[in-house]
Amino acid sequence: LWTTLATALLVASMGGASAQAQDEPGPVSVLFVGNSLTYWNGGIETHVAALAASDDPALVIVAERATAPMYTLEELYRLSMPGGGPTALEAIRAGGHDVVVLQDDIPDIYSKDIDTFLEYARLFDQEVTDAGGRSVFYMTWPIEAQDWVTLEEIADAHRTIESELGATIAPVAIATANATAERPDLSMLDTDDMMHPSVAGTYLAANVIYAAMFDEDPQGLAYRPDDITEDEAAFLQRVAQEAVEEWDAHASAP
Repeated sequence: LWTTLATALLVASMGGASAQAQDEPGPVSVLFVGNSLTYWNGGIETHVAALAASDDPALVIVAERATAPMYTLEELYRLSMPGGGPTALEAIRAGGHDVVVLQDDIPDIYSKDIDTFLEYARLFDQEVTDAGGRSVFYMTWPIEAQDWVTLEEIADAHRTIESELGATIAPVAIATANATAERPDLSMLDTDDMMHPSVAGTYLAANVIYAAMFDEDPQGLAYRPDDITEDEAAFLQRVAQEAVEEWDAHASAP
């Protein structure tokens, strides 16, 4: 996990002749670009793919990730990966990805600069567009230990990107705040460091990304991690859908 991982995951059996039916959705190739907030808890791509596999009809996601610990989008754009392996740009430029999920870490301990996020979000989106894909921005949360930026400032930065680029935003940070306010007993963050997501936080993020990426309500999807109860899964799926609806309503407001 401490180096770039680009492992294809083919999830969901299409089941014999019915898999060939013309009304069945075809595989979707998704590349996840980010840092440990993406690869934590087994990789958010595994949870998104499992949610897709539990839909009806099942959707096959072929997922890859290009991640490095503590890297921002700027560093993922400029630097080689620790330990070698394809860089994020090489993975994008190879083409074949329908969607690229881009995750920055705005409350970064080093940069402390939203303008840097905007600059490299634009550069990455152009690379994705040139390669024939579309961008989804995975909005992460503010961190208490790095209090120079607020949730509203992070959201505003993503609204700028959405307005400028027409990119899809997965408002995970908003869903995380809403879930925490409603269920403070269910921690969205790893209690060891209060920075990385807990399993519940990763599952919430996966539902938000799924809902935003496919414009589909995740409520009722059967997949949930072993550590998440049925009641918790229903709660997190509802909060995810409400956060996407809240974001879309704000974007469409005059």
